[in-house]
Amino acid sequence: MVNQIILEYLRKYSSSYKIEDIKQKILASGYSEKDFDEALLSLKSEIPKIKDNSNNYSAGYSKWLKLGGICGVLILIFSVLASLLIAILPQSSAVLSIILVIIFFISTVSYIFFFYGFNVLGKKYRKKLIRVISWILIIFGILGIIFAIVLIIYPSLVGGLVFTPLLDSLSSDEPVDQLLTTLGPLLAIILIIFFTCLILGILFSVGLITLRKEVKYANITGILNIIGLCTLILLVGFLILFVSFIFEIVLLIREEKR
Repeated sequence: MVNQIILEYLRKYSSSYKIEDIKQKILASGYSEKDFDEALLSLKSEIPKIKDNSNNYSAGYSKWLKLGGICGVLILIFSVLASLLIAILPQSSAVLSIILVIIFFISTVSYIFFFYGFNVLGKKYRKKLIRVISWILIIFGILGIIFAIVLIIYPSLVGGLVFTPLLDSLSSDEPVDQLLTTLGPLLAIILIIFFTCLILGILFSVGLITLRKEVKYANITGILNIIGLCTLILLVGFLILFVSFIFEIVLLIREEKR
């Protein structure tokens, strides 16, 4: 007799997940392989054209996971390249400025597709938290590109609003309390952005941890992220985040191959 619980489960999820993944989950719940096979056979008899949706999965998700992993590698490469160029070339070099602008745009676009990979991962396993946070981080990336474009087109406007007051205050002989009054709004904005990014980073890490049962390395990656974010005041925090970023790349590429 066909197990109705398994049959209903297959009816509900066979169009969203690979049959093999569903099978493993059902077997892990204590049902026998015979129960699963009977339910699958019954479902196929109801819908003669039903098939393993592996190909649909590959077409819909796999390419984005792979692209996300590749973009993560690009972010690492261009970050190292930018650091080397800053160390080698004169700071006033026009060539350095142009190269850094190009690297910024490539890295930011890569950042957007990198987090879209995690959005797809959250969609695959129906994890709402990581999907929502990924979208917010993607929006931040888009805003960063818009700000950079405005800065390039209207440098005097942005400089007058942000950089000129900052430089004037730092070069003046005003008392500390007056400097704080002058720079207060700017410092407040910087702190708000910093803590917003910190909170989003922690929430993203929690989202990764919720994937611990479905995705290998998700748990350790999320934990490393939280530790790194909480120790940013120390140099060790940046090292931990670097390691966790490599784990994130591996995680996306590994999921693309599943």
